[in-house]
Order: sequence, then C-alpha cells, then structure tokens
Amino acid sequence: MDVLTDLIRDWPGPILDPYAGIGRVHELGRDDTYGIEIEPEWAATHQHTVWADSSTLRRVEGEWADRYCSVVQKENGERGNIARPNAVITSCDYGNRMADQYLGTPEERRRRAETGELPRRRGYAISLGRKVSPGSTARFKFGPEYKAAHTRIFTAVTDVCLPDSKLALNVSDFFVTNAPGEDPQRAYVVSFWVELIASLGWVVERLIPVGTRRFRDGANSDLRVDAETIVVAQLKGAS
Repeated sequence: MDVLTDLIRDWPGPILDPYAGIGRVHELGRDDTYGIEIEPEWAATHQHTVWADSSTLRRVEGEWADRYCSVVQKENGERGNIARPNAVITSCDYGNRMADQYLGTPEERRRRAETGELPRRRGYAISLGRKVSPGSTARFKFGPEYKAAHTRIFTAVTDVCLPDSKLALNVSDFFVTNAPGEDPQRAYVVSFWVELIASLGWVVERLIPVGTRRFRDGANSDLRVDAETIVVAQLKGAS
C-alpha cells in the first residue's frame, strides 16, 4: 500500500478499481476512488464500491458521455452511473490455489459455524464462507478460462477510461504442480497481463517489484515467488 500511495500521489482522479474486493483502494488517502465488486459481502464494506460485474461497464450515451460510465448493479438489474476514470488501480486474482472452491474439512466447517474460526487454508471461497459467485474470475485457475474472463473485463474497463489514463496493476507469478511427481512449473501471470493490456492500447512504462510476506503453507511452500509486481502503464489513443 505504501508503494501505491507514493506512486499515485499526483495522479489525476477519479480512480477506479474494477476488482475492488474489500475496498483497499479506498485506503490510499484519496477521496476520489470508486470500486466495482461482484461479491455482495465485499462490496458492502465501502460506500464507494458498487456491487456489480466489471464486464458490464459501458459508456454512457449522450451529453454525459465524457463524464460518466454505467455498470449494471446486480440487486435490481438497473444501470448505475459512476465517474469515468482517469486512473485504474487494482489487484486482480492471480489464478493460483486461492481460487480453489474448498471450504474446509467437515470439522473446520463445524467450528466455523459455532465459533467463527476460519480454516487454516486460505482461499476466496473460505474467506466468503461459500463458493464464489458464477461471474467471478476468482474461481478460475490460471489458464484459458482465466485469460478469457479477464480479457472480457479489462476490455470493458479500458473502453470507459478517459484519454491518457494511468494504470497501476498489482499481480504475481506463482508455482504450480499439475501432477504427482511433476516438477513445479512457474505460471507467468505477469507476462499475460503485460501482453493483455498492451493489446488494449496501454503502454507499459515500468514494472515495480514489491517484496511481500507470502503464505508458507501448502504445496510448493518453499517455491513462493519473492515479489509481487506492480505494472505501471498509460493508455494511449483513448477517447
């Protein structure tokens, strides 16, 4: 968060996070941040986050087109307007084991129901206490479905951005073992995102490695990637 806060200090707003989660984007010391989140429990944690699917972002028609975009809000199916962003700051899911829809052992589920104690294992489903919503990218392992879903979402996001918008995207590679006895393979998630945003008209300016304390439980715990990456880019040719 400190790296992002310093990075965006002079960036013009409004700022959009299309994968808002519990709303950490609203902790960057700005009053012009907006979020979109598909999970209602997480969207409800901040008043500046809309409960919706970011792939439903569209440009507003008519006289307000240069100021607002619209997104379908799930509760009633109506379109709600948010400001067109001058910047996108987000951390998407990586397609790693966090995407497992595992909810814990029967005993862990019992303890959670009785005491609120979470299972030791980490994951989006465990965090929610249920499987993620059907439209969520958080159910996909890194692969064709993951790539297709994020391409659809980020195409919609790019289309509503104002000219010369800035981007700070936090993402990370990871290691995966697909079969017993197989050597762990690195999933090149950062490369996918760099190629995706470049194909949509974003010009990558730099990659900032950020050392973080990674979870050390589970498979490949000794092969955690040492740093996450913040991809900094600017949109060219937008209108």
